[in-house]
Amino acid sequence: MAEKKLYKFRISAWILFLSCFFLVLGQPVPSWAEELGIGAKAAVLIDLKSGQVLWEKNCDQPLPPASTTKIITAITALDLASLGQIYQVSPAAAAVGESSAKLRPGEKLYMMELLQGALICSGNDACYGIGEAVAGCEPLFVHWLNLKAASLGAYSANWLNTNGLPQEGHAVSVRDLAQISRYAMANPCFSSIVSTQYATIGQAGNRRRLKNTNRLLFENNEIIGIKTGTTTAAGRCLVSAMEHQGVSMLCVVFNSPDRFGESLRLLHYGMDNFKPLQLANRGELLALLPINPDGKTASDLTAVVADNDSYYLCKKNQVSDLSLHWQLPSYLLEQPQAETPAGNLFLLNKEGKILAQVGLRYAPLAQNYEK
Repeated sequence: MAEKKLYKFRISAWILFLSCFFLVLGQPVPSWAEELGIGAKAAVLIDLKSGQVLWEKNCDQPLPPASTTKIITAITALDLASLGQIYQVSPAAAAVGESSAKLRPGEKLYMMELLQGALICSGNDACYGIGEAVAGCEPLFVHWLNLKAASLGAYSANWLNTNGLPQEGHAVSVRDLAQISRYAMANPCFSSIVSTQYATIGQAGNRRRLKNTNRLLFENNEIIGIKTGTTTAAGRCLVSAMEHQGVSMLCVVFNSPDRFGESLRLLHYGMDNFKPLQLANRGELLALLPINPDGKTASDLTAVVADNDSYYLCKKNQVSDLSLHWQLPSYLLEQPQAETPAGNLFLLNKEGKILAQVGLRYAPLAQNYEK
C-alpha cells in the first residue's frame, strides 16, 4: 500500500507545484495592454518558439506584403543553395528598379552577398539575382517559393515575384507570413543576417556598404530582426522579432500608419502580459503507477514519463482559469512494455479547450525514482 500512496503523492505534489506556479503568475496586470490601438490593416503577434498566436487583427486576410516577400525568397535560397555559390549578375537583374543593392551587369557575387543585399538593404535586384542563381530564371524560382510556402502550411500565399514589387494578386496573410518567418528565423544564417545593422558586399572597385532598413535594430538591443516592406499598394509593413529574458516573439504588421511604433507596442504587450509555462520536458518523470491496486513494492510500480516537450505561454490575468486533466489509468494489471503510450496530460482553459498536451509513455523504473 505504501507504493500506491507514493504514486498518489508524486502526482499530487506535481499538481500542487503547478498550482502554486499558477497563483504566482496569476497576479493582475496593467489594463493598458488590452487597449493597444493598432491601426495596421492586419497584424499578428506570435511566440517564436511554439508559433502560438498571442494577438491578432485580420490575421487571415491575404494582403500585399511588399518587401517582406524577401523572407520567403531568402529562406528558400538557403534551403536549396550554397552560400559559397558564385553568381554573375545578369542585365535583367541589374535593371530591376526601386530599392536596390546596386548590382552591376557582369559583377560576380557570392550567394551570401546576394542574401545580404536582399535582407539588409532590401535590394529588389538582389532578389531577382537569387532567383536566377538558384533556379536559372526568376519565374521558376517563384514557382518554388509557392511550393515552399505550401510545404509550411502557408496556403494563403500567392507569390508572383521574388521581391514584393507591386503585382496584382501577389499576397499573403500576416498569420502565414509569421509562420514562414518563424521557420526562417530557425535558420542560423538567416537570423544572423536579419539582425545585422551593416554589411559590405562586392569586390574591389565596387565595394558598397549596406545599412539595414529595420530602424528598430538601431533603437532597441532586444530586437533580433527581421524585415521591412513598403509599396503604395501594401503601405508600410514590418516583420519584427524581440528576445527578452529567454522568451522570443515575432510580430507582423501590414499597412500600418506607424509600423515601428505599433510593432514595438505589440512586442512589449506580449512580453509584459505572457509568461512561459513548461508543462514537461521530454523524458521527465511525471507519475508512478501501481501494477495492481494492492502493489506494495517497487517491483509493482512502473514509471510514466513525458513523451514530448510541452510549452505554453500563459496570459498572466487568465492563469487562474487553467486546469490540468490526466488521461491515465489509476493502476495497471501487468507490467507494460517500455516506451509504449500511457495516455496524455492536457492543459485546459475554463471552457475545456485543450491549450497544450503532453504525451505520456511507460518507462523502466530507474533506481532514483524509487527513492
